[in-house]
This record gives sequence, structure tokens and C-alpha cells, in this order.
Amino acid sequence: DACDLGEPHVGRSAPRSLLVVTATEKQRELTDRMAEVVGDLQEAIQEQRALRQQTQTLNSRLDAAPEAGRVPRDQLQRLQADQRRLAERLGTASRGLAERAAGIRDEFPANRLSDPEAEPQLDRLTQELADLSTDVFPPIDRALTQATKELETSPESAERSETAARAAAQAALTAAEALQ
Repeated sequence: DACDLGEPHVGRSAPRSLLVVTATEKQRELTDRMAEVVGDLQEAIQEQRALRQQTQTLNSRLDAAPEAGRVPRDQLQRLQADQRRLAERLGTASRGLAERAAGIRDEFPANRLSDPEAEPQLDRLTQELADLSTDVFPPIDRALTQATKELETSPESAERSETAARAAAQAALTAAEALQ
């Protein structure tokens, strides 16, 4: 430091620690993380099955009460909120399963590792979750939003509300089947 006025100007950066691992240890870590993703996917499948059951219940209520104003708004709104949460968990959020699976997949070449079984599975899982996020979940959300808006804007139009609710219910059933 050429400045002779006052104390010397010395900069410090935050200390960093490096952890050196063997290829076997890194492979084990990636395998463990893949197992976590699979476990979370199994939980998501269970959630979608529960949503499917809610949807079937909604359809039953619609069949039992076709008269005006009887579309179960609260159940429809709950179904929509649960479906959105599941969609975010699977792939639309930055920490969703699709993002996590892609991150694990990217770590194989970054660490000069190869796993001929796991890498194609991760590629397939990432693609299928991306397809769900772009092709399956948006139509469900649109149908549920339309049904909810129909109920809010014109509750006396029970037939349109019921039709929209049935479309939303059918879309949620499609998602349950796609996750299988």
C-alpha cells in the first residue's frame, strides 16, 4: 500500500473451506440425493392421489346437488390451492423436484463421474416433470380458476359453474394419472 496517511489499507476476504472427497464419496452423495428426490416424488404421488380423491368427491357432490348455487366453492378453492402447491413442488418452483433432479444430473459430468443407470433416469425424470409443468398442470389451473371465477361472478349461473367445476375435476384426474 503506497498510501502513507493513517493506517495501512488491508483488505480481507471471508475465509473459505474446501472439502476434498473421493469419487466414491461423491458418487454416494449423489446417490443419496437421488434417493431423496425419489422419496419426495413418492410423497407427491400420494398427494396427487389425495387430490384425485378430493376431485372424485367434488364430482359426487355435483352429481348429488345439481340445483342452482350448489357447486361447492370452498372445496373447489381448496382443490385449486392444493393443486398449485403440488405443481410448484414438482417443477415450477426453483427448488422443485425437476430442478433438483437436473442439478444432480449436472453434477455427474462436473465431477467427472459417470453412472450409466442413474444419468438416463435423471434425464427422463427431469423431462417428465418439465412436461407435467408445461402440459398438464397449467390446464388444470386454468380450469380451476375459470370454475372459481364463474362461481364468484355469477353464482346464479349454476350450469356454467358446474360445467367449469367438472372440467377442473377432470383435469385434476388427468394429473393423477400422469404422475402414475
